[in-house]
Amino acid sequence: MSRWSVTIVKNIKDWNILRESSALDGLFYDLRFHTYHVGRRFNWRHLIIFKGSEPVAGMVGAVDKDRFISQPGASFGGILYRRNIASNNLINIVEMIINFLRSTGIREIEVRLPPIVYFNPESEIELLALSYNRFTLLRSTVTSIIDLKQEDLIGNLKSPTRRGARKAERSGIEITQSDIITNFYPVLKKDRESLGKIPTHTLEELIRLRDLFPDRIVLFLARQDDKILGGTLLFIINQKVVLNFYLAQTEEAKRFRVANYLALRSITWAKENGYDYYDFGTSMLDGRINPGLLRFKEGFGSRSYLRRFLVWKEEPR
Repeated sequence: MSRWSVTIVKNIKDWNILRESSALDGLFYDLRFHTYHVGRRFNWRHLIIFKGSEPVAGMVGAVDKDRFISQPGASFGGILYRRNIASNNLINIVEMIINFLRSTGIREIEVRLPPIVYFNPESEIELLALSYNRFTLLRSTVTSIIDLKQEDLIGNLKSPTRRGARKAERSGIEITQSDIITNFYPVLKKDRESLGKIPTHTLEELIRLRDLFPDRIVLFLARQDDKILGGTLLFIINQKVVLNFYLAQTEEAKRFRVANYLALRSITWAKENGYDYYDFGTSMLDGRINPGLLRFKEGFGSRSYLRRFLVWKEEPR
């Protein structure tokens, strides 16, 4: 590995060359994505690995004291690597990353891995390389994913799910695509407050994301007589996967089963636009599985996958 080197990303062109050939890429690995935060500062220190002058791997992340996290401010991070990379090379690259970060004072590395469907080709080579280098499981979160490649998507809906969507449609609920996030955010905020939570993003941050990635942020709104009853906000992560980041409705909308109708319309939109998977997002609340939420998503034919949080810690001397 004498011709290989690790450094902090300095040239965005090198990073983009790597992304074009990487098995793991998408919205969260576009370095512009990390500029949307308002009032929250991260000490970003993205890494890139060269073989000679050729970028072959990279890692998004930020430093917090003596910890390196891949990555805060996003659902997941991890190592970008060439699609045809050998397992032994990726194992060695992870070792190089550890040694480089240790030389800068890092004593702990956390990697938040996406489910396998985000990789192209789908493989657990990255999990293998991390595990081989003494990364251990810190925790997992459950996410629900629909395989859009199935032919009979509607036929796989459970009966209550299908009836709920039809009830909303018969009640005169209209679903339209929109780019006016200000119309959606009050509904989202109140919906999350009913759970004792706040949205992950502020309104200002969502508007900034929409402006940065107008083709990657897709919003559907549910209306009845010009009154907004709910909405769902999708992140187009890459050419394979659509992530449902927010699904929210008013209290009034629940009796019309608006959430069913919104979810179904966004799922069929993703299939019609050629995506392979629809990620419904996590079904966890305060670190525990929310059975009702998980059951709701499984009504659309989703299956459970894991987002794994792995950690490496320097051994005490």
